[in-house]
Amino acid sequence: MSQSSFALLTEQDRDTATMRALMFHGQGQISLETVPIPKAGIGEVVIRVTLTTICGTDLHILKGEYPVKPGLIIGHEPVGVIHEIGQGVTEYEVGDRVLVGAITPCGQCSFCLGGNWSQCGGAIGGWKFGNTIDGAQAEYLRVPYAQANLAKIPDQLHHHALPARPRLLRIAVMQASRRIPRRSAWTSRTARDDSRHFSEIRVQAAALPIDPALLWP
Repeated sequence: MSQSSFALLTEQDRDTATMRALMFHGQGQISLETVPIPKAGIGEVVIRVTLTTICGTDLHILKGEYPVKPGLIIGHEPVGVIHEIGQGVTEYEVGDRVLVGAITPCGQCSFCLGGNWSQCGGAIGGWKFGNTIDGAQAEYLRVPYAQANLAKIPDQLHHHALPARPRLLRIAVMQASRRIPRRSAWTSRTARDDSRHFSEIRVQAAALPIDPALLWP
């Protein structure tokens, strides 16, 4: 049995519980939808998202520059509180404040064992949220391989200081190892397009715990 903050609800109530989420429907098409709250499977955790960001990657998705299938919830940089814990996950409790990695590798494939976590299972396979599974721009998020992809937040840290950290750490490591080049300056046209798409996401996501000040292109 999983541990859950649903303790006072009936099984039927749990099955019908819903949340709001920002869903991608195709190039230039996103909307705020009401969908079922995900459930934690074996090795998984569901968190209640307390804060997330709008990343530059989300803008690229909306512009049709990444091949993300329609119907997925976007977003991949969350902070939250553990809502449900699946079988096999230890050292965490319902109610713990946690930071979730933007990259969520399995930790067991040849790529992960070789230290190439972002390539888990194949090219950029470590990027799952908002790419191959539902992402973090929602009220709840299911975290795969949770044992390896959560970090408890010390009580003295405020959650507003945290969402950018998984992204910044990953960029620092990649830049240090020269695996990615520095991003060149954007053209004014690109900047205008990104500003428009960012504004669209911010408007659609106004009901979610997203901090629009944290934009990481």
